[in-house]
Amino acid sequence: MDAQERDNAICELLMPLAENFGKVISPALSAMILTVLEPYPLGQIEAGVMRLIRERRYASFPTVAEILDAMGAGEEQALALQAEQQWLALLESSSYETPPLDAAGVMAFRCMGGEKYSWTNANLDWKRKAFIEGYLKFAKAEQAGLLMLDGPRNPRLKALAGRAVKEIV
Repeated sequence: MDAQERDNAICELLMPLAENFGKVISPALSAMILTVLEPYPLGQIEAGVMRLIRERRYASFPTVAEILDAMGAGEEQALALQAEQQWLALLESSSYETPPLDAAGVMAFRCMGGEKYSWTNANLDWKRKAFIEGYLKFAKAEQAGLLMLDGPRNPRLKALAGRAVKEIV
């Protein structure tokens, strides 16, 4: 799918949303929304749009931030920012001390070999990409593990289950 086909597909997803809220989307608003939604997969965009159609109570057209929140993009961005902060903490620590990382950061660092004294500037970009990718995987696994703690009495698990049931129905 090329860029123009993708933009058309996103616009087709936004049309029912606009009609639901009685809004005609201007070319400027459309261009802004397309730019912001560019990095996200169509399935995630569609799920967010359908969630807004089902759940939004206000009569006005949702803001771009509300569209991103409905897609769950806010959580991903926060996690990506946290991964970048952990990377910077790793770089600022000396080669021979234990870096001040959280659990996901420690696991990502260990998967990279657990040492940095042999790193060179030439491979630093690749190391950063590997760390960020590993951090995101471990952080998501850690979040999933926390949801399972305490079983059905866990309020986060109940909220997640409630959202899943709403999406099925």
